[in-house]
Amino acid sequence: MALIPKSHPRAKSLLIREKLVDGFDDGIVAKEGLLAHGRGEAFDYLLGEKTTVLAKKSIQAAAALLLLAKNPVISVNGNIAALSAKEIVTLARIVDAKIEVNIFYSSDTRKRNILKVLKKNGAKSVLGFDRKNQTKIPKLDSARRIVDKNGIFSADVILVPIEDGDRTIALKKFGKKIITFDLNPFSRTAQTALRGSAGLSRDQQPPGAGVDGPPGWLPGRRPKAPARWQVPPRGVLHPRPARRGPRHRPQ
Repeated sequence: MALIPKSHPRAKSLLIREKLVDGFDDGIVAKEGLLAHGRGEAFDYLLGEKTTVLAKKSIQAAAALLLLAKNPVISVNGNIAALSAKEIVTLARIVDAKIEVNIFYSSDTRKRNILKVLKKNGAKSVLGFDRKNQTKIPKLDSARRIVDKNGIFSADVILVPIEDGDRTIALKKFGKKIITFDLNPFSRTAQTALRGSAGLSRDQQPPGAGVDGPPGWLPGRRPKAPARWQVPPRGVLHPRPARRGPRHRPQ
């Protein structure tokens, strides 16, 4: 790993890049994964490289959804394995979730390398390697359609960090509840996850919008939205805000 001075204003971002490069050298990250990270990093710049208030609320809602899930699964690809293998294993233990390796650019060698780094960081059981348990996600053509019947296929809630849009859409149609990390508001994954709140401005979006609904949203149980989220009845207009001083007109 290259020597990066702590005084560098973007030291953390550069360290993340180096982790991905090392992951590529170790056969964990695909070349395309490096490009995908760069695209996401561009949006990170636009956000000021800070976690927004809305994102923090979405994180809380996502954590609640994982804890309430009956069969949560964390889907792991090369990028997330290179960047956060230890954190993924810790999260799986805390929320009692299964871990399944599922990659877009399929390679048995790369999958074994991902398994190795997960095991090194404490993972006891990792799905996605037993061919006897393989099945397919309906209406999906990429290699990611092949999943473990005891993992993603039977999960009710799936954490899919760094996701491709076609699988997110297919999983949603298959009845799965999706949690994802995506800084690009124009991606299919973000658009799918934000369904129901995409038309609201940032300060109007309910907490948890990034996990497809407000906190407490579960299959078959959708809580009534607070009044401030509801559309007023036809003919009812919002009152005009009071003026804060005399109106000055140009002479």
